[in-house]
Amino acid sequence: MMREVNYYVSKWSNLDPSALGLKELLAKIILDQQNGVVEKSVIHLIADINSGDASGIRVPAHTTITGGGGAYGENGKAIYTSIPRYKWLFIVVGENVTFERLRLIGPWSSYIANPLYSQSSGVFFDKRANRGVVQFCEVSGFPGVAISFSSVDNIVYGNNIHGNYMIYTKNTVSETIGYGVLVKDGGQAVIHNNYFDNNQHAIAGGGKNTLGVESSFEAYLNNVKDSKCQMRSHHFDMHGNDLDAFAGNEIKIYNNVFYYTARSNGWWPSAIIIRGIPQNYCKVYNNAFVNDKNINSAVRQIFEFSNNNIPFRPLNMYVWDNVCDGYPGDYYTSIVWTPGI
Repeated sequence: MMREVNYYVSKWSNLDPSALGLKELLAKIILDQQNGVVEKSVIHLIADINSGDASGIRVPAHTTITGGGGAYGENGKAIYTSIPRYKWLFIVVGENVTFERLRLIGPWSSYIANPLYSQSSGVFFDKRANRGVVQFCEVSGFPGVAISFSSVDNIVYGNNIHGNYMIYTKNTVSETIGYGVLVKDGGQAVIHNNYFDNNQHAIAGGGKNTLGVESSFEAYLNNVKDSKCQMRSHHFDMHGNDLDAFAGNEIKIYNNVFYYTARSNGWWPSAIIIRGIPQNYCKVYNNAFVNDKNINSAVRQIFEFSNNNIPFRPLNMYVWDNVCDGYPGDYYTSIVWTPGI
């Protein structure tokens, strides 16, 4: 059995070997693992920590970072910054890594545009980082992506993920996306019992522009809304690609509650949009769509790719037993063709 070692950290950077800062401690654990010392490292935050302008801090395998908070990160210790950055704060490079019971606060939680913050992102689990967990945290203020996975067997559970806005300016609209959770590059995650509020997309799937297995996610028992501004865009969005028209592999969306806020032009974005054909299936059932009386506007499948010569395939969409603002929404017929440009 792997030995568990507990560390207690109160600063971001501190070179004192008897009380290393979080930055130096993570680097030490990586070096120890490279030298054959593999332990389960539990890092307890005992104070709020200002990460300054740091980015790309690697988190090694078998590491837990905990802030000691309660549900949704309440009263947990924080890792925060107000300084612009253009990259990920943390990059997880090994398996079995957990962030729990802490507050991870990015530099910009306003929906007012500020291009200096356009790429600020939180935690990225790369392809080596299978079985990652983010639980009982507050994650906010990342105009890029709050949490992203390219690995598999991940869990996002019991978090308050809010205020991750896409920044709309002429020069940065293509550089910032404002996603709460992103699953990409064939990654996979189970996302449940979270509270999503004021994100560009609560959950997004990244379409691969290489042939292979698409990303998958299972989302249930989530509460999804935009309480402080007009609804930015679709709550759940699985992107496609322009090679084979696929959008995702296996997608399950059930027992969630979606709230709507119309944009100023009266347009109501669909709560769920699938931008192509799932490789295996997309199942949407037992959800509640508040303020939308039509399942065909609440859930949509569109095709947007440039290769219009790709032959038509089965749609692999299964939608049943949903409720739209108190009306049963147990049918699904909406198909929209949107050719690439």
